[in-house]
Amino acid sequence: MQPPENELSSGDARTLSFASYRIDPALLDRLLRYQRALVEALGERSSADEIASAHRLALATAGLSQAVVERALAVVRRFAGNREVAGRLRASVAALPPERSADVQERLAALDHELRARDDAGTIALLLQHEGELLALHRRFLRLGGP
Repeated sequence: MQPPENELSSGDARTLSFASYRIDPALLDRLLRYQRALVEALGERSSADEIASAHRLALATAGLSQAVVERALAVVRRFAGNREVAGRLRASVAALPPERSADVQERLAALDHELRARDDAGTIALLLQHEGELLALHRRFLRLGGP
């Protein structure tokens, strides 16, 4: 007999959190330097060569390797996406009739649970402390055509 679906997904999330990439304050500082440098170096309509050049410059500025940036930015992007959706939902709650706001509150609770279940608790706490800047950089990068 298999465990119920929610027990499987809960176990999967726990397993993922143990395997997640941990970000400490020093690495976050370097990631922020990387992101700032990258956004600064990218123009409105950058070519592939300009993007590659900006990426190399940002790596050098932050003192990071490609492998570290890929793994750490995956965590940061997942965090930023989660917080972006949560922010939009929070903004919409006031405009909803009371009978619909309960659904939004449930979705917000689910987003918070997903955020905390998937990644290392210390990493999430650190990212939450820098949420404003991380979201601002995420939005700027998306406006420039990033992933």
